[in-house]
Amino acid sequence: NKVYKNIPNNSFSNLIITNLLDLSKNKISFIEANAFLNFHNSVQKLKLSDNYLENEIQFNMKYLTNLMELDLSLNRLKIIKKRTFNELINLELLNLASNRIIEIEINSFQNLILLKRLQLDTNLLNECTLGDLKNLNKLELIDFSRNNIENLTQTYLDQFNSPSLLMLSYNKIIKLSKFENLIKLNTLNLYGNYLNSIENDTFKNMSDLNILNLGKNQIEFLSSKSFQTLFNLVEVILYQNSLRTIFGCSFENLTKLERLYLNENK
Repeated sequence: NKVYKNIPNNSFSNLIITNLLDLSKNKISFIEANAFLNFHNSVQKLKLSDNYLENEIQFNMKYLTNLMELDLSLNRLKIIKKRTFNELINLELLNLASNRIIEIEINSFQNLILLKRLQLDTNLLNECTLGDLKNLNKLELIDFSRNNIENLTQTYLDQFNSPSLLMLSYNKIIKLSKFENLIKLNTLNLYGNYLNSIENDTFKNMSDLNILNLGKNQIEFLSSKSFQTLFNLVEVILYQNSLRTIFGCSFENLTKLERLYLNENK
């Protein structure tokens, strides 16, 4: 089987592929700017995962405007430039997981108005500043798991137009700002961080939240108002914390609660 290391210009000239182009698990380290020039622009899925792409993406995306799924996971990308994905107006899934990304320029994803899933897990990000994503009304999942995020400020939280799933597990988050604008959030995963308390009204206005995962943190204290507005919570995970004090009314308003995990606290 041939292993591709570089994709030169015009590699797919006049090639007609209507669904999937899979270039994963090669040793591709460079794709020239016009590699997809004259490519029949109907391919919907492009897989470039598990290659050696480094630093930043340099090939021209304007030949891939019908692309719906782009998988760049398991590469060595370090920087995402602002205009990299501007042409991908039909993109629904963007997978950048398991790279070495340390920087994403502000508004790099602003034109992806049909985007549903944005996977940035297992990178080296110190913050989750992406710019204003409020025009991404279709966004359902944002995954920042397994990065180095320490501060989750109000500015970070205000950039999203309330996805359904927000994954922030295995970071270094010590304190939470209020999630009051994420009113459509269904699942929030903060497992494996360094949280030590949940302040009053942290989750204010998040009445659609069904699953809240706060497991494997260092939470010692829950106030009587920690979850008071989360009327639709079905599952709360608080295992592997350091809980010593729980007020009896902490879960008082959670009339739909089905599963509460408090095991393995210290």
